[in-house]
Amino acid sequence: MGSVTVTSKKQIRAYFVSKCDFVNPNPSLEEMRDIRICSDKTFLEKVTEHTLAIYQAVVDAVLQRSGTKHFPRISHFLFHSTFLRFVSWVGWC
Repeated sequence: MGSVTVTSKKQIRAYFVSKCDFVNPNPSLEEMRDIRICSDKTFLEKVTEHTLAIYQAVVDAVLQRSGTKHFPRISHFLFHSTFLRFVSWVGWC
């Protein structure tokens, strides 16, 4: 994380995308409902329980909204009563 400019107190973060190593690369429809089965192994090693619960809620919303059709789900969340916002794009489900 670094400052936008030398004189600015605002900060910017960069995230890098890597190839996923899924717990189960070919989950059944039922297994797709469980974030711990259809997630990337590195994600599961690093994620907090709070963030995991948020992602599980997004997965639930995607599957409820689209069923077996392929639609993206974009959501944003406020973290712990701070000014931090988190935008999540959960891929094609």
